[in-house]
Amino acid sequence: MRCRSVLVLAFAAAGCMTVQQAGPVPADLAVNRRWESNADGYVYTVGYFTPEQVRSPAWEAARIARMATVHLCDNREIVGRDIRWYEPIAPGEPTCAAVVYSIACRPRRPEWGSSLEYGRRQAMVEDMPSPIQANCGEKDGSRLPNPRVPFVTDAVLGSFMFCRDMLPDITVGRFRLREVNHVQERTIVPTEYIRRGRPFSGGAAAFLRVAATDEQRVHFVISSRELPHDRHNIFVDQVFSDNSEGYCVTLTARQGDALWRRTIKRDSIPGTDRSMKDGKGHSLDPAEYWDAQSDAHMLQHQLALHLGLPLPRDHRIEASRGYDGD
Repeated sequence: MRCRSVLVLAFAAAGCMTVQQAGPVPADLAVNRRWESNADGYVYTVGYFTPEQVRSPAWEAARIARMATVHLCDNREIVGRDIRWYEPIAPGEPTCAAVVYSIACRPRRPEWGSSLEYGRRQAMVEDMPSPIQANCGEKDGSRLPNPRVPFVTDAVLGSFMFCRDMLPDITVGRFRLREVNHVQERTIVPTEYIRRGRPFSGGAAAFLRVAATDEQRVHFVISSRELPHDRHNIFVDQVFSDNSEGYCVTLTARQGDALWRRTIKRDSIPGTDRSMKDGKGHSLDPAEYWDAQSDAHMLQHQLALHLGLPLPRDHRIEASRGYDGD
């Protein structure tokens, strides 16, 4: 099985309370940046900037120069430029913007998935890696106390849980997808589970974005901020728990009154034979070779199908084995 994933690279720079004018571009330009590949090329998002910095030719040249720090193709061309404006964070603060560039690559890379236009639309709704700071954030990396933001996982440490404590599978109500769907995800892992060296994976809703990208019909935004519990936002939790010598993985999704929950229970943990796993450690035959990470991935497959998202072709073999969901 060949697992195709959307290539996403993101870098974040913290801001501070120093107020600055458009002024000259700092030699060490520190900004949020994001690249996302697609079959036609990639989309490059950079921010945040004041209106003066958005209009400045010098700042525009610096933004484009920073684009070259990640090499995704030899023959590239900027074919689109969009501005995404954000509301001021407080009275007296400016309106801030992220600049979104659409880059066409030659030759095309069909294995990279979606179209350039879909990638552009995704970038225009996507959350940036860090929140907006005063005056759209400090841009001079030399003035930042720690310009590198540490890696953050969505895993939450929980109390010790056994499979017998897991709630039963359930399907209630109907999930309704819109053109843009905001998702808040959480992974709960007992401290003792981690101490025992049991494997787990974050990104409880990551596959929804992959499936949506393959079909290019709707967009999923995995939100980095708290979302209101209304009838539109989707909340996805995955829980890892112990089962004597085995484990359980539970995936739960909620949207308003709609609820979906499934659990995969294993009575043992397989050996370390990696010959039956792909490069990412996912089982190629979960009926015989499984682990908590591949089971979590299969549950995300089942959730995607429940939401009406067809599985990408290179995920269908795995989905047909090991777990018989709805």
